[in-house]
Amino acid sequence: MAKFCEKCGASLKDTNGICQNCSESPKYSIDGMINKKAIKESAKARLNGNIFKLLVPYLICVLIYLFFTVLIEIFISEENLLGMIVNVLVEFSIVPMIMGVTYYYLKFVRGEEFKLVDLVEYYDKRIFTIFALTFLTYLFTFLWSILFLIPGIVAMISYSMCSYIYVDGKVKDDPLAVIRESKRLMNGYKSDYFEFICSFLGWILLGFISMGFAFIYVLPYISVSNVMYYEEIRKIKG
Repeated sequence: MAKFCEKCGASLKDTNGICQNCSESPKYSIDGMINKKAIKESAKARLNGNIFKLLVPYLICVLIYLFFTVLIEIFISEENLLGMIVNVLVEFSIVPMIMGVTYYYLKFVRGEEFKLVDLVEYYDKRIFTIFALTFLTYLFTFLWSILFLIPGIVAMISYSMCSYIYVDGKVKDDPLAVIRESKRLMNGYKSDYFEFICSFLGWILLGFISMGFAFIYVLPYISVSNVMYYEEIRKIKG
C-alpha cells in the first residue's frame, strides 16, 4: 500500500489507503515543511507510461551536441584556439534547448500539453537573456567558490531555481531579477533542497554502475522531482 497520496502527497497512514486531504491543487507541504519523500513518490507515479516521452528531449539535446562535437573533432582540432572557441559556441548554442527541456518538463508536471517543438521555444530574441542568465549564474557561483567550496555550493543552490523561474514567465528579460527571485525562493530552503538533491546520489551512482542504462529511468525521475519541488516552494513563497 502506498504511504502517500499520489495526487496531493498527504500521508495515507491509518487511512486504509484512502486520502482524506485530496484537493484540486496537489500539496506536498505543511506549515512550510516540504514532504520530500511524497514528492519523490508522486514523481515515480507520474513516470508510469511516460518514460519515453520524457527521455526524448534529453536524447535530442545529446545527439545534437554530439553531432557538432564530432564535426569539430573532424574538421577543427579542439587543441587549437579556433577549436576551443567553436566548442564554447556550440555549448552555449545548446543552452536555449536545455531551457526548452525545462519548459517541456514544467508543462508535463502541470498536466499541460507538451510536445517536442517546445525544445526550440527559446531560439528567438530571448536567447540573449538566456545567455546572460547562464553566464551570470556561472560567474557568481565561480566567484563564491573562490572563497571556499561551501560558499560555492550555497551559491549554486541559491541560483538553482533560475531556469524554472524563467520558463515559468514569472520574471522576463532581466537575468538579475531572475537570480534575485531564485534567491528569494531558496531563502530558508537551501539546506532542505541540498538534502533533497543528495537523496538522488544513489540513483546517479546506479546510472554509472549500469553503464548509463539506468539513466533511462533516473534522468526523467530526477527532472520531474525537481520541477515538483519548484512548484511546491512556489506555492509556499507565493
